[in-house]
Amino acid sequence: MYEMLAGLGLLLGDGKVGGFVDQHRKPEESWILKEGNIYLDSAQVSNIPNNVQLKKVKRKPLPIAVLLSGQTASSGEVVAISTAGRQNTIRIGENSAGYTTSNKGFEINSQAGLNLAVDFDADRTGRIYRDYITPEIIVTGGDNFKNLEKDEKVKAALNWLKKK
Repeated sequence: MYEMLAGLGLLLGDGKVGGFVDQHRKPEESWILKEGNIYLDSAQVSNIPNNVQLKKVKRKPLPIAVLLSGQTASSGEVVAISTAGRQNTIRIGENSAGYTTSNKGFEINSQAGLNLAVDFDADRTGRIYRDYITPEIIVTGGDNFKNLEKDEKVKAALNWLKKK
């Protein structure tokens, strides 16, 4: 998930793009973009070398259309969540898969461990995603991965982008 967020750094911009919250809505860790890398609070968790970072240009945020379906899961949902609250951004399609949790590993003994979902994902505005992500524009079905020009979600995204 961290590399995916870092890879979108120039589109998302520096600052908090989301985080983890516990069952009591208490923030646990924030996802922060800074100069092309992602941090969990102050701990850097991606390593994008300076020589691959593009120069930042001051301009209004480019429009982003995020396509969702039941196949959008886990780290894909984190990417979609990181766009929430961003200016000039829309999510289009169907509800995501609903894997919007953070896992924590617990060692049982030297040969066994257990991963448990302990936190929920939250966007930059503080909205918590306890299950799936619902897009702002609903487009049900119509997927065509062999010919994207005929894909209903892609067509809806292109239509929205043309108006920007």
